[in-house]
Amino acid sequence: METAVKQRIKDFLKSQKVSLNSISAGDVAKKMALSRQINGDTSLSHGTISLLLETFPDLSAEWLLRGVGDMLTTAQTANGNAAPVYQNNGNGGNTTDGAGLRNRRMTIH
Repeated sequence: METAVKQRIKDFLKSQKVSLNSISAGDVAKKMALSRQINGDTSLSHGTISLLLETFPDLSAEWLLRGVGDMLTTAQTANGNAAPVYQNNGNGGNTTDGAGLRNRRMTIH
């Protein structure tokens, strides 16, 4: 499972044209830790998952952790503007806020 999550992180970063250096804000130690976790044999930490989800609020936690649904909680329109992604709110209606997926966090014991 962790290998699949690491691959989804790589896919996301590539699709967004984001480097580990930009995520780490120039902090060399943080960049090295991220690199070891994402590209190496070091296990992903809760902190890394949280950092990604907080840094990129449109990144779907459901997709990142389980591979379910779309990568982003918003879709891009032809002109580059964000368009809402409709999600079932469980009450027979739809919501466009994406909070149902974005606000879920994985608890690691």
